Amino acid sequence: MLFESLGALTAIERMQDAVREPDGSINLGRMPQIAPGAQAWLTVDSAGMSLPVAQGGQGDPTYYLSHDINGKDSPAGTPFIDWRCWEATTECPQHLLVYGHHLGVTGGMFSPLYHCWRQGEFERLCASGADWYEPSARARHFMPLCALRVREDYAPIQVFSWQDQDHLRTWLYDIAQRSSAAVPDWERVARGATRCLTLVTCSSDLPGQGWRTLVLFVEDTSSTCGEINT
Repeated sequence: MLFESLGALTAIERMQDAVREPDGSINLGRMPQIAPGAQAWLTVDSAGMSLPVAQGGQGDPTYYLSHDINGKDSPAGTPFIDWRCWEATTECPQHLLVYGHHLGVTGGMFSPLYHCWRQGEFERLCASGADWYEPSARARHFMPLCALRVREDYAPIQVFSWQDQDHLRTWLYDIAQRSSAAVPDWERVARGATRCLTLVTCSSDLPGQGWRTLVLFVEDTSSTCGEINT
């Protein structure tokens, strides 16, 4: 299992090298060839994360917990978007909920985030925010908001659309109030939010513990999914 995980991480590192430009940006034109199964590419620079993201499916929502971006068996899995994000009738998902493994001693995937429910780790590893790249769309920057540790069936995070941005912001405010780590001006950040990105991983080094770390980032720019990178 250990060697299989290391092999999967080596493959991810090769993909990272292939899509990243010298200035650190992601070349989306290479994504279809390098990671044909990817819906998006995610970076959290302060945590050293740069990963392809797959789209989870309703029929087998946990498929990418045990498969790589090309559909091959892999204990490291692949970060993936909850299929329910796309149920809403809005043009862009208001809430991108993305899952990724914490791989313990090998690191990789979402491992850097597993203790970010602690204020110090949140400040150190999430300060850069998160960048989200999709083919044929402009890159999106999400600012850090907060992090918390919850049980795996935590219902409040499983909300994917709101009737307007005021309701989204109220939801973010409620989540941030319950959090154990947050940016100092989280109330201001929540008030300006137009979309949310939540990254989810296990919060324990031991498997099967049922606890998860949630790290929330927000976008404050009104835009459409179809805007092209320039």
